[in-house]
Amino acid sequence: MHHADGGSEEEICKRIDIARGCMESLTRSSISQSIKLQLYNIYVLPVLLYGSKMWDLIVQSSRQLDVFDQRCLWHILRVHFSARVTNHEIRRHSAEPSVTITITQTIKTRPLKLFVHIVRSDPDKDDVCALNASIDEPPKD
Repeated sequence: MHHADGGSEEEICKRIDIARGCMESLTRSSISQSIKLQLYNIYVLPVLLYGSKMWDLIVQSSRQLDVFDQRCLWHILRVHFSARVTNHEIRRHSAEPSVTITITQTIKTRPLKLFVHIVRSDPDKDDVCALNASIDEPPKD
């Protein structure tokens, strides 16, 4: 979602705050670490990433999202912030699907997936017609 200034920073901060609330309720519970990691992936991340297909990511917002993600994993795994453990090791120990993919990289691939979905759908659907019209339209002088 874009705002009047053309950026998505306000929406990104809002999503991080909401996801932080979800994360707090998750970490207060006495369930196992493996269940917390699963819940993080199916409960917290979708809350964080809601609407991310439309976000304009700037360096600061990307950093905020990636830091939030890493802090959540550190917290779930109960690694103290002063421990000399790399983010890569944290991802590996958390059994994340991809050790090297950050939240920011995930967000950047989402519009491409949407585009591929639209291109493959029925050519008579409105979204495909709109896409084709925007591609076929000559540039305005």
